[in-house]
Amino acid sequence: MKAGAVAAKFQPDLILFKYWIPFFAPAYGVIARVAKRIARRKGQRPPRIVFIADNVVPHEARPGDLQLTRYAFRAVDHFIVHSDAVERELMRVYPSAKFIKLPHGIFEIFGEPMPISDARRLLELPQDVPVILFFGYIRKYKGLDILLHAVPKLLEKMPELRIVVAGEYYGDEAEYRSFISSLGIPERNLLFATDYIPNDEVAKYFSAANVVVLPYRSATQSGIVPIAYQFDKPVIVTDVGGLRETVVDGVSGLIAREATPELVAEQVLRFFDEHLEARLVQGVKQEKKKYSWDTFAEGIERMMASRQ
Repeated sequence: MKAGAVAAKFQPDLILFKYWIPFFAPAYGVIARVAKRIARRKGQRPPRIVFIADNVVPHEARPGDLQLTRYAFRAVDHFIVHSDAVERELMRVYPSAKFIKLPHGIFEIFGEPMPISDARRLLELPQDVPVILFFGYIRKYKGLDILLHAVPKLLEKMPELRIVVAGEYYGDEAEYRSFISSLGIPERNLLFATDYIPNDEVAKYFSAANVVVLPYRSATQSGIVPIAYQFDKPVIVTDVGGLRETVVDGVSGLIAREATPELVAEQVLRFFDEHLEARLVQGVKQEKKKYSWDTFAEGIERMMASRQ
């Protein structure tokens, strides 16, 4: 309630919320309602409430999610979605929603790319070996276990391959460690960096890799793809959710038809066997031009001008 009152003091035309899980719904819903109520009481035009919806339905469902989400959404005037998958979720949960679709901008907060040799030196990786990167929270839907299942097959063809896993555990670390042990993956082939990674250390992980792998079981979109694009890195993704909308198969990355170890391994091997890195890097540089913050800002301005 205090946050809503503070927001109202600015007499804003617009209050933007970044929304992705129902945990935030009670707070966001109250802030929006308080800010509007104060504006009306003072005879001012109430602010437009806009949710930038990364997700509508959470990846790990809990009792009460739908009720909390709808409570917050009833205070919203307009939504911004980044993909067709999120649009479908929004229409299913809140059919009366007004929305626009705008591509998520390329991140600019993680510094500049560094020479691959410097990045590998910092991570103590060999200079002349293939390196793939899994980045982000280790959560069930992100499919790290699918990638790990693929590793023995990959090592048969590429014994020098290094797999870098960078991101905090969202579940049981011991379960993953036991799983890795059961697969018999040599320790030298895996680099786990599972503590919190500050923004100023992100660059070395992406700069050290040849390609970023996202073996997701489900997705609306991914915040990891824009980070990869910031560092001009191709991506290998599974054909789920909105990933196909940001990764152009054969242009900025490769798409595995299903989230299985066999098909993920197939695309990783294809990437290296066919020497696709240089071509796909050029594709990333072209593709990421679509994802500018100017485009995002212009979309918000058009939405505000409509006052629908």
